[in-house]
Amino acid sequence: MPVPEDYFNPGLQSSIVRGWDYYEDHATKPRTSVWIWQADWRRKGELVTYRLEYRCPDNGCASTSELRGLRIVAIFAAKPAKTYHP
Repeated sequence: MPVPEDYFNPGLQSSIVRGWDYYEDHATKPRTSVWIWQADWRRKGELVTYRLEYRCPDNGCASTSELRGLRIVAIFAAKPAKTYHP
């Protein structure tokens, strides 16, 4: 089942609800622009997270027509820790 919120950050909508996000990563040199899609799925106590990400130098990803080099990360947790509550 898709999870409409980030499992470890309740209240933060997942990409299933909000779609793709764009941000500029100023911690990298040169700075990097990033398109990201991330969501969780649960099944019988298991959790799977998928993260899709495009990174481009400077603001090269500002236009989606030139995106290249998709990075995919998948994480499986058999019994994930309880959600984070500050």
